[in-house]
Amino acid sequence: HPEPPSTARAAEGDDNLLDAAGMLVIPGLVDIHIHACAGHDFCDADPAGISAMARYLAHRGVTSFLVTSMALDESRLSHIFQVGNQIIQSGLPGCAQMRGIHMEGPFFAVAKKGAQSAEYIIDPDVSLYQRLEQLVKLYLQTPLRCRLVLRLAANEQHCATLGDGWQ
Repeated sequence: HPEPPSTARAAEGDDNLLDAAGMLVIPGLVDIHIHACAGHDFCDADPAGISAMARYLAHRGVTSFLVTSMALDESRLSHIFQVGNQIIQSGLPGCAQMRGIHMEGPFFAVAKKGAQSAEYIIDPDVSLYQRLEQLVKLYLQTPLRCRLVLRLAANEQHCATLGDGWQ
């Protein structure tokens, strides 16, 4: 079979209709866990860098994404989340859209920290989480201790899950 064109083209006479003959068409992809790409890291809190990430993702079929934070101190997380919220509110024309933040840490068991810095790993802190969630829509998918999970699960605006092997 001949190689299909790499990009769909506007159909003759209708700029709103794409000619995707010979191509595979799928719904847009959603990335729920991305720290960095295209030479930029979300935790750098650089709007131009986040926009470059969103452009890169869009060119790979991603239409929406949740950026993922690292375990850092509260002041850095607050700044990062404020920048993230500004981008969510304003949108990214022509790019994949940032829909929220996947908060990964600082609530980890040190034994399960992976690439996270042990310096910033702390026990679950509901008041810290509540201060951060006032800044932006947060999503949790991390091993948390029961008191935080139960508190957040009671609030229908949150989705908390427990990973395998959490202690």
